Parts: sequence; C-alpha cells; structure tokens
Amino acid sequence: GERYNQIAALDAILNIDPEIGLSSAISELQDENVDVRRNAVIICIQSGNARAIDALKLVLEDEDFEVRFYAKQGIKRIEKQQF
Repeated sequence: GERYNQIAALDAILNIDPEIGLSSAISELQDENVDVRRNAVIICIQSGNARAIDALKLVLEDEDFEVRFYAKQGIKRIEKQQF
C-alpha cells in the first residue's frame, strides 16, 4: 500500500542524498502511520548523524513501544559514535 511506497521512497532518498534523506526521515517521525515512524527511526539511526539525536528525543513519548525503544537505543548508539 501507500505506506510501503513511502518507506521505500525514504530509503531511496537516503541512498541518493544522505542529508536530504535524514531531513525527510526526521519529518516522517511525526507521520500518523506507525510503520512509517518506525522506519524513520531506523533511517535516523543508520545515518549516524548527531543531528538525528534531538529528533529521536522527540519520539521517546510515542504511543508505539517499538518507536520509543528504537529511538532510545538509537540515541545511545549515535552518541557513542560521536565520542
């Protein structure tokens, strides 16, 4: 369905231009579809970019457990990579 197209598009953008891909992933963290939000969290983590940390902190209160869990682990991972 539409959400799979949205997820695939986000992955493609990240591969083409990581900065634009990260910006797109950050905006997708607020999507109404939980699958899109989960994918956006994973994209943010994979980017390894410190800019994603603040965005991931915003979803630590997400209604979905997996979104919250992945965001928390992603923040730790990115912070660890920075030092």
